Amino acid sequence: MPKLPLAKAMKNTYTFTTNVPPLQPPLGVNKYPQMPVPLAVADELLEDKSLVRVVLTFSNGLQTHRALRKNKNGETFISIGKSTLKEAKIEWGCDIEVSLHIDASEFGFAMPEELAELLKQDPEGDAAFRKLKPGNQRSFLYYIGSAKTIDTRINRALQLVNNLKAGIISAGKPK
Repeated sequence: MPKLPLAKAMKNTYTFTTNVPPLQPPLGVNKYPQMPVPLAVADELLEDKSLVRVVLTFSNGLQTHRALRKNKNGETFISIGKSTLKEAKIEWGCDIEVSLHIDASEFGFAMPEELAELLKQDPEGDAAFRKLKPGNQRSFLYYIGSAKTIDTRINRALQLVNNLKAGIISAGKPK
């Protein structure tokens, strides 16, 4: 991997230039394109781990929660989906400036206000949500938060909590 310029913006936030290589097989983890992260940045954020949750900020201000990984070959990267690249207005193969910092959120993803309020009012639902695996928690947070209207976010949150209390690990309506 070529040496990339590195600038430490503020304490524990790292800004650097990288690229998203053109989409071509074989793809990496989970079949998503991988954005390389300079080893100097990754080593400080990962410490002795092979994976850490980070907040990735693109130059257009878009922020997204992702996993910074180090593979067996020592390569450090973040998997980025096509929809995220589209939202960030990034084209394949172009150099981009991004910033990273450790994700200090409780669940490794932004908690939608509607779900937070519901969990405050429903201790049984809150307990059921907290028992989920972290990946399931993040998936549900994304699912609820991705709704465009408040009504849809509320309905999704209600459906999820009701399902969890019934022992159903699904946000959708039971079949």
